[in-house]
Amino acid sequence: MGTIVLGYQSLQVEGSAGQRLGVFTAEPGTPDYEAIVVLDGMAGQDAGHPVVDATS
Repeated sequence: MGTIVLGYQSLQVEGSAGQRLGVFTAEPGTPDYEAIVVLDGMAGQDAGHPVVDATS
């Protein structure tokens, strides 16, 4: 895939002292976004797990 540039946001988890949630995003329509879509489609294939389509 090469280098993928992502945005990042760290959110504090309410009620969980010291825990944070990291969210990484790619701008839709960019090559970075398309690379993430390809990687998402590959997720689970190597591990023998079905790929879940979260868009439906």
